[in-house]
Amino acid sequence: MATGDNVFSESAAQLEYRLKIEEQKTKQEEARAREEEQKTKQIDP
Repeated sequence: MATGDNVFSESAAQLEYRLKIEEQKTKQEEARAREEEQKTKQIDP
């Protein structure tokens, strides 16, 4: 029983970690998109 719980908590931690990575990627992409938008506005006011 204890080993099964351990496996579950580890996979849950891995899922959480993966989610955090995905969130970081999304935030980076959004930041990049905003930067591109700013550059475009500066070039063509």
